Amino acid sequence: MRRRRPAASAAIGVVVAAVVAAGVVVRFVTRSDLWLDEALTVNIARLPLGDLPGALRRDGAPPLYYAVLHVWTRVFGTSDLAVRSLSGLLGVAALPLAWRAGTRLGRGDAAVRRRRAVAVLVVLASSPYAIRYATETRMYALVIVLVLAAYLAVRAALDRPRPGVLAGLAVLTTALLYTQYWALYLLAATAGLLAWWAWRGAEARRGPARRALVALGVGVAGFLPWLGVLLHQLAHTGTPWDRPTSPPTAAALGLLEFAGGIFPSGAPEGWMLVGPLLAAAVVALTGRAPGPWRVDLDLRTVPGVRPEW
Repeated sequence: MRRRRPAASAAIGVVVAAVVAAGVVVRFVTRSDLWLDEALTVNIARLPLGDLPGALRRDGAPPLYYAVLHVWTRVFGTSDLAVRSLSGLLGVAALPLAWRAGTRLGRGDAAVRRRRAVAVLVVLASSPYAIRYATETRMYALVIVLVLAAYLAVRAALDRPRPGVLAGLAVLTTALLYTQYWALYLLAATAGLLAWWAWRGAEARRGPARRALVALGVGVAGFLPWLGVLLHQLAHTGTPWDRPTSPPTAAALGLLEFAGGIFPSGAPEGWMLVGPLLAAAVVALTGRAPGPWRVDLDLRTVPGVRPEW
């Protein structure tokens, strides 16, 4: 049995490499023309940088991705392939960050962390959601990169709250807000968790959590110069043909979108992954692996079932 382990490890390595390689390739493959939101994004990004705030007051988005795309198109042009390649490169850049994030999840020895990193890498490389937005001229691939980098910054700040790490966390926080407004919800949840650790956590954790919370606040303060534009957008922009949805409906649609969504062709390919993704979420929230081939579930999610830190 032991003699077969090296061969099995090599086979797994080949499969992982093939999945990641395929994931990299398909991030640059799309045959469709730019759709409405992509075309509008390119048109706005082609404006002089000083005109972006005025244009975005009528569009309803923050400016960072548009500024990056502006510089990108000045160098590489505005063809469909050129403008989408920026998102493709961002999608590829997210992969090593996902690997690193996987090594920082939970506890375990080096081998356990390495297996966890491989799993995270394969999931992101093959994710329909990540692939879709790596082929669109929109800001979502940049959001994925910033979220992964910010997660690593938070972990580093909790381990060693050095000035450089805290400054990096503040910059990433500001960058997230200038990229996608929905980052407010993620940052609010992160701030709430840090606040809990800062005042109710273990003694050794309180100081680093407080410093990380301050860095997060500094990052949010960096968004204040744009607040006037955001308030104008809230009052004058939106999607007039859309209708409000209930929280359960929004959650279901979010899960469907993460599975790949209902594609423009109308074929509901995304539904094929909804069940497995939902099952994976339940296991992630309630499961604990006492060994490499066993997962125990505890639906009470009592302390100790999911030791993340």
